[in-house]
Amino acid sequence: MKKQRRRNDSSQTIPLNLSKREHHLIINEVFSKARVSQNLLDKMRFGIVAEKGLVFRITTHELAELASYVLFATNRGDDKPFRRELEKICGRIEELLD
Repeated sequence: MKKQRRRNDSSQTIPLNLSKREHHLIINEVFSKARVSQNLLDKMRFGIVAEKGLVFRITTHELAELASYVLFATNRGDDKPFRRELEKICGRIEELLD
C-alpha cells in the first residue's frame, strides 16, 4: 500500500501565490529589514508568472520562516494600510501551513 504524504513534510513544496504588489512588499520592505536566509531569499526573488501574479514553490519550513518575517514586519509597522496588507499575506501563509 502506498504511503500518503503528510502536509507537514518539510521537503514538500507548496505553491505560494502572490500579487506583484505583495511580492514587492516582501522583497523590499520585509526582507530589507531582516537577516533572511540566502536560500529563502533566492527562492523568493523569482516566481513563475501566473494569471494573477506570481507563484513561488517553497517548502513548509521556508514558508514558516517567511511567515515569521512577515509577522515581525506586521507587528513593527506604523502605517495601517501597510500593516493590513502584511496581515493579509500572513493569513494566507498560515492557511497554507495548516
